[in-house]
Amino acid sequence: MLGLEMFLGIIGALTLLVGGVGVANIMYAVVKEKTREIGIQMAMGRPQVLDHRAVHPPGARVHPGRRALGWTIAVVIVTLLSLVPVEGNQALEFLGKPTLSWHIAVATASVLGFIGLVAGYFPARRAASIDPAETLRYE
Repeated sequence: MLGLEMFLGIIGALTLLVGGVGVANIMYAVVKEKTREIGIQMAMGRPQVLDHRAVHPPGARVHPGRRALGWTIAVVIVTLLSLVPVEGNQALEFLGKPTLSWHIAVATASVLGFIGLVAGYFPARRAASIDPAETLRYE
């Protein structure tokens, strides 16, 4: 059973890594799009400071309602899967009933949130420090 847990743990870690890369790409693309906007604002007199709205674009912030919906869907899926009878089926008896590990769910959400912050911070820092005339040519 330990081998199966290790295998599923490795699969979960790789899934988290792939999800983190996806979050990083989305954040990079959003901040890259805003570089021209930041340059126009700086040309109009905006100070050259890191704008947190560039780091946390509206689409990257997870609304608490969406977060609650995701947790609710996870609980419903795990609850429905735990209602499946396992008696008489060797594979299901071996795997057991699914459970939801809240500390792993919180850790996963925290890691993806941190990756999103870091992935948005560095391009936004670069956009805030670039010359306004250069940002107007930036595509």
